[in-house]
Amino acid sequence: MKLSKDYILGIAESKAIFTFSGNGTKKIPAFYFVMEAKDKEMVKEVKLYLGLKNKIYVHDPYKKDGAKRKSSAKIAVRDFNQIKNIIIPFFYNQLKGSKGKEFISWLNKIGKDPAVPKLYKLFYRLHRTGYWKK
Repeated sequence: MKLSKDYILGIAESKAIFTFSGNGTKKIPAFYFVMEAKDKEMVKEVKLYLGLKNKIYVHDPYKKDGAKRKSSAKIAVRDFNQIKNIIIPFFYNQLKGSKGKEFISWLNKIGKDPAVPKLYKLFYRLHRTGYWKK
């Protein structure tokens, strides 16, 4: 199956997460792409299309709260270079609605949260100068 950019953007509207990993004293910007485990092959195709080097993780559902969930397949990207050179340029000004707002809010939090390491603040500075609008 060959995916297109528009197809990936459409899936990302509901399956992508722009967040942080780590504890309260150190937060690393992170991108997660999560689908049901039965769609692991689709996650693999997204990984290949984007040129990510990350492993695909398959997790059993959390069941301790009694909710019925399914197993998931996930790509977790926290690597500085992959976020700067792949994730941000691919999604910049491409997402609509609440996911687009989440993406911009994530970039702004990177710049303003003191728990984010200084190196990662570059993402915010590049965003503010319009670097990815080109």
